[in-house]
Amino acid sequence: MRLNKIAKGLLLASCTVMASYNALAVNDDLLVDDQKNVIVGLNEGHMYSTDDGKTWHEVFPGGKSEDNKEITFFGEVSVTVAEYSYDFINYAYDETKVYDTKNQYIIHDGWLWQNQWWAGPGQLPGVDPVWLKLKPAKPDIIKVLRFSPYTGQQALDYQKELKEKSAGKRKVIGYFPEWGVYEAHDYFTPDKVAYDQISHLNYGFAVVTPAGVIETHDTWKAPALMKDIAKRTKKAGVINMLSVGGYTNSQLCAERCNEPVANQVNVFEAATATAYRVERLSQSIVDYMMEWGFDGVDIDWEYPATEKQAAQYTQLLKSLRAKLDALGLKNDRYFQLSSAVTANHNNIIYTNPAVTAPLLDSVNVMSYDYHGAFDEITGHNSPLYANALDNDKKFNIDSTMKEYHQTWGIPKSKLMVGLSWYGRAWDSVAGSEKVAGLPGLFNEGRAGVKGQWDDQNEFTGTNPYRKLKQMALSNKFKRYWDAQAQVPYLYNVRTKEFHTYDDAASIKGKVDYIEREGYGGAIIWDLSGDTEDHELGAISAKLLSQEIGLNLKYEVARQPNGRVAIKTTLDKETFNAEKRIVIYINDTYEGEIYNGKSYYSYNTYHDDGGVTVKTNFTAEPKVGDEVRVVLATGKPNASHIVESSKLLKSIIITEDMLK
Repeated sequence: MRLNKIAKGLLLASCTVMASYNALAVNDDLLVDDQKNVIVGLNEGHMYSTDDGKTWHEVFPGGKSEDNKEITFFGEVSVTVAEYSYDFINYAYDETKVYDTKNQYIIHDGWLWQNQWWAGPGQLPGVDPVWLKLKPAKPDIIKVLRFSPYTGQQALDYQKELKEKSAGKRKVIGYFPEWGVYEAHDYFTPDKVAYDQISHLNYGFAVVTPAGVIETHDTWKAPALMKDIAKRTKKAGVINMLSVGGYTNSQLCAERCNEPVANQVNVFEAATATAYRVERLSQSIVDYMMEWGFDGVDIDWEYPATEKQAAQYTQLLKSLRAKLDALGLKNDRYFQLSSAVTANHNNIIYTNPAVTAPLLDSVNVMSYDYHGAFDEITGHNSPLYANALDNDKKFNIDSTMKEYHQTWGIPKSKLMVGLSWYGRAWDSVAGSEKVAGLPGLFNEGRAGVKGQWDDQNEFTGTNPYRKLKQMALSNKFKRYWDAQAQVPYLYNVRTKEFHTYDDAASIKGKVDYIEREGYGGAIIWDLSGDTEDHELGAISAKLLSQEIGLNLKYEVARQPNGRVAIKTTLDKETFNAEKRIVIYINDTYEGEIYNGKSYYSYNTYHDDGGVTVKTNFTAEPKVGDEVRVVLATGKPNASHIVESSKLLKSIIITEDMLK
């Protein structure tokens, strides 16, 4: 902070005149570098706006942003540069802020305003009478500069680069519940999110209306929440996704609502019933995404359950992918698309995986709610593996993920494992041991427990992890561990309450499983369930850690000898490191690199000491096959056994690679 800013602030506190402050001698020789996407000559004597002066941003020493990064402008954008003014930066109206002191000054929409009494979030100047309009407030404009997007092949190459960069990283996708800011979720506001523990924040939810467009569910708080989250995620480098739908919205009737349930048409099905309706809904989603500053879209249709609905779901994703790609070309950005999908192996077919998975950047598997008080007998909410007494041996995370990957051919790198930060419960559960040492498990139960997250008249026993942790520490419940399913539960022998949930031990096991199996990451439902010190988040954040000291580049192509191969280029240090780099295609071992040697491969040495390792695939690949490069534990061995690994790179075979 500049010292003269403090003096200016003290002056402003005692007067009613908002004056422009010129911090430096301003150089008006400002030029657009449309290749580097920067303004040449921008310095700390300036401020800039990309929304026609509604919001102003400060420029820091060296022409950098507050976090010392280069200020860049991508796509088709108009940038207004003005002389720096303390007032416009520090007294800009903040819709998320509480102005709890009378007679505070703010600048909004080109005017100076003053609050006459307490003003809360969303009480907009010019709309709410709390704000008194005083006088025009205009900065000293220097220049308006216009940037244009990349064009032609350069634009396509840039999109491809951004997409591949996203695909090559593990993801931790945390869902933020819009209703979490209320009492039942202990007022979980955006400032309570641990942004360093996630790669994506999915805002749940925008909802589909019976009219076939989307809108916010909470008209009072959502606008301020979305603006606040857009700012926080941008500052933290977190991808901000708009999640559309959700379970409750997906069940909402839109047509034939007075007829029997079997005849009723829910909002998603109604909104995608014709090509025109698909276009209307997808355009509404994209427009909403841009209006509120999101970086992509997550479709949460729970759940397509017929061939007709599968076709409509597919058309919606196709339309969204096309619109997002076109918008990305215009804005020099890559807008991500994901979908939250069922964990029920019987219904995966209705997501049409062969067609929809290539459209998605991540397939968010909701691998929880396998069992709850909707069942007549107790079971686990989110078991990692099957228990021998499970009625359906595929109702667990491992089986679900294998179903998506092995049966339906979705690359592991696109599959996100669902982690539950909540639990479910039954009462009237007898203490008999169907499994030795595990009283209450697989016994009859009743939906009679009122959970903290239950709606009125609900008795599903849905509680956040933070409450369940306290219950586990009390003398009212005993914690039991199902060694087969690899999850805990709580049971009270006196009250006959049974609570299925995840804790630190089971979440760690699931995170280790994701790393070991090479899946793309995790989704979290939902972020508000964690403890105040983010106990579970710290465990799942392990998935985001990047391996230090590895410098690799990859290329998959057909070679002059007719074989398709992957070329892995490493610098000298990486090639000679005692790090085991193993290459697979569709889970079949192809070769590896370790401690200055390559196995089942051919080396080309470069003048700078680097090495290119060419590994031919033993069988002819097909379009859609997945090549995985992993960092494995241990040393090379004759059986090629890998005990655990971390995904370094996933490459999907394309037609171009096979030419």
